[in-house]
Formats: sequence, structure tokens, C-alpha cells
Amino acid sequence: MMAVRKRAIAIAVTLTVAACGGGTDDGGGLGEDVFGGIGEDSGDVETEDRGAGGGTEIGPVTQTADPSTGWVEVDGERYEFEAFGSTHYRCELLEDRITINFQQTISGSDFTLQGGVVNGQWNASLTFVPGQDNQVRYGASVGFDPGTLGIDGQAISYEGNMKRVEDFDVVNAQEVQGTFAVNCGAPGGDPTAEVDGNSYTIPLSGAGNLDCVVSGRNVDVLISHSQPELLQLQVDIQDDGAELFGAVHITSGSDRYSSFVPPDGTGLTIDGTRVTYDGTFTTPTGEEVPGSVSVNCG
Repeated sequence: MMAVRKRAIAIAVTLTVAACGGGTDDGGGLGEDVFGGIGEDSGDVETEDRGAGGGTEIGPVTQTADPSTGWVEVDGERYEFEAFGSTHYRCELLEDRITINFQQTISGSDFTLQGGVVNGQWNASLTFVPGQDNQVRYGASVGFDPGTLGIDGQAISYEGNMKRVEDFDVVNAQEVQGTFAVNCGAPGGDPTAEVDGNSYTIPLSGAGNLDCVVSGRNVDVLISHSQPELLQLQVDIQDDGAELFGAVHITSGSDRYSSFVPPDGTGLTIDGTRVTYDGTFTTPTGEEVPGSVSVNCG
């Protein structure tokens, strides 16, 4: 554990299939402007014999993070980030492509990793900006720089060489050692809802707005997707000490349901960071239907 810990509130991570000159960046494009792309090989994406393109070894995950969180350690400091509180979050580990994006707005830190399997080898480009001034950046060519890349289920880690760049002076970049770990799993599983016999899963990955806070009987949940269709779960419950005030809203395309939580909390269960609610929901036409919601803010 590094001696200094910092909370990285603005993180962008994107890892997509690398073609000629790099991959698609949906997290802000910080990797291209400083370090350029890697993985210059072109060809069809393969899923067999996934080795590394050069100095990076492919092995088991060597560092871990809690579900829906990640961290990076470099130059004696540790920066942490998490899905909840993100203005955009995507975290998908696939056979030939990985897409990870934590994007928040307070500290100005950004962590971008993009790549995939090209010609049977993992290639990825890493850029990490630890602060708002953008004067210090770190980069790595994962797959080519000496290091170890581990991917196991929903977890990914890297330990190895990074390059430290000051004032965008790539020519005089300094080599340093760095480590990162990300866990794409949702704590306790993705939130779910069932209303009027219809079942919905509201994944954390892909949410444009993602808040989930439980404090006593106060609950503030907003998980909002705009694509491919409007998909949203909102739970807003406040406890004034005498009774509860709040509502639960579920939206999936043209399906819209709302339920007001009874003042005595009937149907509401809070167990640590997990919130479940069973109650009566109202449709846009005024029809009342039974429904339930389960979400874990862990």
C-alpha cells in the first residue's frame, strides 16, 4: 500500500478493439493526443492464443479492486475511482475487447485505457492524468512495455512500465513503475425491477448518471441510460425522524412506473447497502400494478 492515498473523482477509462493506429475512444480521447496509438498491426480480431505484443506478459490477475471500482498507483501515490458518482460509467470485459470508462468531474483526473485483441495479441494504450492542470501524464503501451497484464472474469490488472510526461514533452518522457486494477462486477449484482409481470435489469455499465447512497433510511439512487433506449431507476427516500417521504420511478422505453413509498415504510427493506421495495406502482394511464425493486449500493 502506498503511503499517500488520493481519491480520484474524475476518471475516464476506455479499452476497445485496436485496429491500425489504435481503437475507438468513448471516454474522452486523452490517449491519442499525448502518446498516440499502439498496436499498429491490422487484421481480423482473434480470440485464440491471446498473448502480448512484446514485453508484456499475460498472466493471472495480480492486484484486485472491489466490484465497480478501480485504482492506480504511480510515483508513490494511489488514486481510487468508483462507478457510483460517475457521470458516465462503462465496464465490460469480453473475449476480444474490453471497454472500461469511469468518468467523473470534480478532481479532473482521467485514466484512459484502450485496445483489444489484434492478430491474436492483446494491445492497449494507457494514459493517466492525475490532476486538473494536465501538466503531468502517464502512459504505457500495454502489450509492448515490460509488465504483466492479468484478466480474469470481471477483473483486470497491470503492473509494469509507464512513461511520465511533463508539459506534453513526450521526447523526454521518464520511465516509472505503475500498477492499476479494475473490477467490472456490480456489488451484489445489477439492480433489478419487476412490475406488472415485466422484468427489468438496470446495469451499472453504460449509465450516464450513476448515484447510489444509503444512509440510515435515507436513500438516493439514480441509474440512468440514454442508449439504446431510455432506461432509468430512481429511488428517492428521505426520513425526517417521524415518517418517510419518497418515491420509486422505473422507466424502460415507453414503460413508465411510479410508486410513492408509504410514510410508515411498508414494503421498504434496507439491509446495509441493499435496498428492496415492494409496493403498488402507477402507469401513465393511471392503472395501479404490483411491482418490486432491488438495488445494492455496496
